[in-house]
Amino acid sequence: MQLLSILRKQAEYQQYADLKITCLDFWEDNPDPAILPLLALAYSQLGERELARTCLERACASHKKFDPASKIDLAAALISMQRTSDAQQQLEQALQQLPDDPLGLARLAHCRMLKGDLDAGRQLLEQAQQLNPEHLPIILLLIQLYLQQADSMMAQRCIDTSTLQLQHLANDLPEAVYAHYQRQIQTQQIMTWLLADQYSQVEQWLQQQKQQSETFEHCLLLYCRLLAERDLHAQAVDILSRYLRQDPNNINLLLPLTELLQVQGFFLQAIQLMRKALQQHSDNIELLVQLGNACLQRFDSQSRNCAEHALALAKALITEKQQDTYLNRLQVAKAENLMARVESQEQNFQLADSIFRQILNQHPDFIPALQGLGQQLMQCGEMAEAVSLFRRIVEIDPLKGHSSLINARHFPETENILEKMALSANQPSLEGPIRAGILFQLASAWEQ
Repeated sequence: MQLLSILRKQAEYQQYADLKITCLDFWEDNPDPAILPLLALAYSQLGERELARTCLERACASHKKFDPASKIDLAAALISMQRTSDAQQQLEQALQQLPDDPLGLARLAHCRMLKGDLDAGRQLLEQAQQLNPEHLPIILLLIQLYLQQADSMMAQRCIDTSTLQLQHLANDLPEAVYAHYQRQIQTQQIMTWLLADQYSQVEQWLQQQKQQSETFEHCLLLYCRLLAERDLHAQAVDILSRYLRQDPNNINLLLPLTELLQVQGFFLQAIQLMRKALQQHSDNIELLVQLGNACLQRFDSQSRNCAEHALALAKALITEKQQDTYLNRLQVAKAENLMARVESQEQNFQLADSIFRQILNQHPDFIPALQGLGQQLMQCGEMAEAVSLFRRIVEIDPLKGHSSLINARHFPETENILEKMALSANQPSLEGPIRAGILFQLASAWEQ
């Protein structure tokens, strides 16, 4: 029981890399099935979805033996893998035995929120907070719900509470956990101010953060993204450009600025900025991949040079510097995917096919490769396999997967799926308050 308490605390703190290692260590000493839900959660949050799926199936096979606390753990893994209905079933069973369990109530509230029933979610979350008023994750989820309901007054009240609670816990929390909670609270504070149209308050606060906080860049980029979601792209570009002029070589600000420009269709301006940045950051893999992808839009030959350079740098990190981490392998996949897209655009389909499949052998859930290979197969008339790949995307990202299927003239079988897509299309993104491309696809699907 004590071992599970350690694992649950790591899950609460969202220390998923540590959680994975600890789970595997405990499993080796004592293969208790109650460890499996927490290990599946760690795999899922770290992006290792194939391992997460396998582990989750083993956990589900043992769920009848689980006590209520382990069923609540299992629900967290199921939510992470987008199996909301299954998670809700586990939580309802657990709450029959432990009706006043705050974490169980909070996770059931999360399920209700994901299904769009915010009123039921609010009732459950407020009940959970009353039972455990000092539990930060519950307070933060409650703030998220208030923001979704546009209740800025209650959101601000909870932000004030969470800020005081975090200060109270400052000496007890690991430094990384404290920083994680602080970032979450700052994120929700910016969103609350924007909900109340307090733009000047945000910008004044950002000026203060620039001088005294390590989270300044995160807060600035969040603010600019939220402005874009409100269709205020020009204002977001202006603010990012202003801070970039104060720090011209800051690649962390430049790359998001180029994304904003591309969303608005200013590809040439974005490319010019990235080319200029490349003079100072010639070994930045992310910059090379973004520049290569932007050049592809304009059939620019520099895309191949970017792909080759990024791939060489990413592989060197692993082979020469012995940094064989998941993130570095993902950088290799991004560079390889760019190379595959270059080959496909130049109609070297066999070579592109080989590269796409090589990526998917290493990263079965890498959506850009699934999309790229699927689109090429469509172009070559291999519709059956293309549709099969798009169905795999549905399991990872339903919106992207169904969008790809609609492009392949395979329409959702139920109106419920279309309604969920319509709901997602009306969620703000970097594109703006709505996703126009998805709405056009939906119009075509409804017509069918």
